[in-house]
Amino acid sequence: MNNITIHQLCVILFSLGLFCLSTLDIDILILDNGNNGPILIALALIGSVGVSHGAMDGKVIWEASNNALERSKIYSFYVLLCIFGAMIWYLVPLVGLIILVTMSVFHFAESDLYPFDFLGPIPKLSWGIAVTFMPILFFKNDVAQIFLMLTNYNAPESIMTLIQTITAISIVIFFYNMLASFTMKKGLILLEMISLIVISTFLNPVAWFAVYFCGAHGIRAILNIKFSWVPDIFWLVGFTAPIIIITYLLVGSTSEVEVGELLIVFPIIACLTIAHMSLNRLIQIIKGI
Repeated sequence: MNNITIHQLCVILFSLGLFCLSTLDIDILILDNGNNGPILIALALIGSVGVSHGAMDGKVIWEASNNALERSKIYSFYVLLCIFGAMIWYLVPLVGLIILVTMSVFHFAESDLYPFDFLGPIPKLSWGIAVTFMPILFFKNDVAQIFLMLTNYNAPESIMTLIQTITAISIVIFFYNMLASFTMKKGLILLEMISLIVISTFLNPVAWFAVYFCGAHGIRAILNIKFSWVPDIFWLVGFTAPIIIITYLLVGSTSEVEVGELLIVFPIIACLTIAHMSLNRLIQIIKGI
């Protein structure tokens, strides 16, 4: 049993635990209990723990070359790509959101299923679509409200229904591919998908994304790059600690913080994802490979 398998089992068991809590009517990250606290915590986790796996890009840049000038160039262009993403979101938020969800589909498809090279592009793409839009399946109006808060654009009912339908079809396609030529490895991947679907039926969309992005995607990404506690933990702590402290002071010091104020984490994710997904190609260009 390798680290990826252990992680899959942890995701499944954690989801099962959340489901058991929901049946006991315990208001932990449950939809609309009148308390924004859990959702604010979820947003803080997304912006700190969830985003922290991107901190390993610093290690990738450092190890990409022994030449200080090349490292500086790679890092500078990486930062410029982040700034470019921020400008897009600032000038045309709707375009920023479209770029974010489009990149997420391909990024989640590749990163989450990276260890499973026996899967073809169709099951990977269907996974990417499913986990990107899964909350829309059960809480379409809530997701539409989040989109409105992020972009000031009220998505038409027809658009949200279309995304909902595409997501459902993608899940069916994924199930079909997993059940065809069934193996134990496919079975575990299938159980992981089922566990994510189950908790999406009762978790607030933001809380669901926190569970997926932090617990499933983020940790899987770290495992994919062969994380070692020393010295990699210093990359993560150095990147994450300031954000955790700031969000703790913000959320912990006042009850007046609104969910909309912390939705800024999604534009931040968009900016970092543009640079994150471009890093390997950027290194090749700078090194002339």
